Amino acid sequence: MIDNTINDDKTIAGGGEGTILAGRYHILRQLGQGGMGSIWLA
Repeated sequence: MIDNTINDDKTIAGGGEGTILAGRYHILRQLGQGGMGSIWLA
């Protein structure tokens, strides 16, 4: 099984808004950020 998830800030920050994940999730914008991660609207 291939894991198509992105789960670290460095990877998301490199793509950010406009990035398409797993061929179907379009990242719209970051909603928030805290000590353990970031929340993105997709």
